[in-house]
Amino acid sequence: MTLQIKPLDELMAREMVAWRYESPYDVYNFSSDEAAIADVVKYYADSKNSAYAMTDSEHGLIGFCSFGEDAKVGGGDYTVDALDLGMGIRPDMTGQGNGTVFALKTVDFAIARFKPNRLRVAVAKFNRRAQKVWQNIGFVMTVEFTSTFDGSQYVMMVHEVMQL
Repeated sequence: MTLQIKPLDELMAREMVAWRYESPYDVYNFSSDEAAIADVVKYYADSKNSAYAMTDSEHGLIGFCSFGEDAKVGGGDYTVDALDLGMGIRPDMTGQGNGTVFALKTVDFAIARFKPNRLRVAVAKFNRRAQKVWQNIGFVMTVEFTSTFDGSQYVMMVHEVMQL
């Protein structure tokens, strides 16, 4: 699998918001309300929001990643300077051992593009698969918190970037 990261356009954003995950991962499903879909598509297709598509020539759009404000979960403590990462994988590509490849590509892209000293992710507390992926590539859990959006529990994970 050869992943590419490129700006997320409107067509890819429409495809992404249609993804549907099985429980308990259905918390990652976007609203099916047409007005909400239009707003989400407009937001993700806007280049100033730092949302990117992960594509593969064989599978097309297989994931997305986002950076900065879009990757933050309300309720978390963001006072320590870090670049926040968000990532999603197409439902049929999850649970197949691809998470590390996607996360490493996201981290490499973030470091090359934004040159941060520290990276941070917020992961749903129940999502042990995602926590394991981030831990395997050097992220360390720092704190748990409650989302102000829906009251769900999250863990904050950070990774110090080695500067050469």
